[in-house]
Amino acid sequence: MTTAAHTPHPDAVAVIEAVGALWRHATEAARDQALLPSLTPAQVRTLRIIARAGAKGITPAAIAAELSVSRPLASDTVRRLEQGGLVERRRTPQDGRSVLISTTARGAAAERSFHSGLAVAMDRAFVQLSTEERAALAAAVPALERAGDLLHGDRGEGETASTTP
Repeated sequence: MTTAAHTPHPDAVAVIEAVGALWRHATEAARDQALLPSLTPAQVRTLRIIARAGAKGITPAAIAAELSVSRPLASDTVRRLEQGGLVERRRTPQDGRSVLISTTARGAAAERSFHSGLAVAMDRAFVQLSTEERAALAAAVPALERAGDLLHGDRGEGETASTTP
């Protein structure tokens, strides 16, 4: 089956490149200030998903589904987080075979540190922007979240993709 060639909207690539660059620069600025743990973007996303699950934990399959990756890839990322002492595995009390993943105290602190570090780094840039520029960025958030939802696939109306680091 062939599809007709489509010319992307000229702003589509510019937006994703700008958002990607903003993320990279904010992460670098925060790391330069020693505000962030040394985690890969995949580890940060995974740790955030696990932290959101709370004390009840989350299965490796649910992590893979949330990340839209294969279970082996998600399991490898979880294994690295576990080796770093950030998450722990435990057997489910129901059948003793299934595994639940939850953050350790160290992992919860790392997840909070990552997001607070980004906020501090971004705030440093925000104070240098004009009022109009800050308002434009804030006004773009709902559209960026919606675009993320559309890229992630069919999700319920009103849901937002919350797996971004």
